[in-house]
Formats: sequence, structure tokens, C-alpha cells
Amino acid sequence: MKKQLVIIGIISLLVSIGLSGCTDTDKNKFVGTWIGTSSASSSDIYTFIFFSDGKGSLNSISSAWEIKDGKLVMVVTSAEAMTYTYSFAFTNNDRTLMLTNPNETLTLIKQ
Repeated sequence: MKKQLVIIGIISLLVSIGLSGCTDTDKNKFVGTWIGTSSASSSDIYTFIFFSDGKGSLNSISSAWEIKDGKLVMVVTSAEAMTYTYSFAFTNNDRTLMLTNPNETLTLIKQ
């Protein structure tokens, strides 16, 4: 019985490590400059820059970003810090990024 528990524990650990690697893969897809529009206002152009160290910018305003619980979380540090949380999906060989939250959908193209 103890042997089975040890085997189950090892398998669980390996699966956890394997799944945590997905976040790094997703994180690397973000790195770079993205330009696009919002469903809320198609006339506004948004520029997102994501650096591999978790820093970046949104329309030239400093920000920090991370992938948390399968979502993109950005903290934009203008006069007051604002946090934005988006679901995300990559298409077009990871050259198009769709960011969605209850208020809008952003369609961004990697530059």
C-alpha cells in the first residue's frame, strides 16, 4: 500500500511539473510588441509591449504582467495602479492575440 502511495505521489509531482511548463510557453508567446484595436472603440489603437522579465508598457505607460491562473494579469502604473485581467487566445501561428474581459475584446497583431 505504501509503495502505491509513493508511486501515485511521484506521478502527481511529474504531472504538476509538466503542466507548470505550459505557463512558461504561454509567457514566451507574449514577449514582443503588439498593436491592435478594441471592440469597445475600434478607432483607438493600443500598443502593448511585453518583456520577458514581466515588465512592459501599455500605450507608453509602464506596466507589469504575468500569467496567473491561465489569464493575463497586467498592472498599469500611471497616476494610480490599475489591474487588468484578460483571457487570451493566440491564432495565426501565434502572430494574433485576442485578449478578452467582460468589458472588451482586444485584437492585437505581433510586430
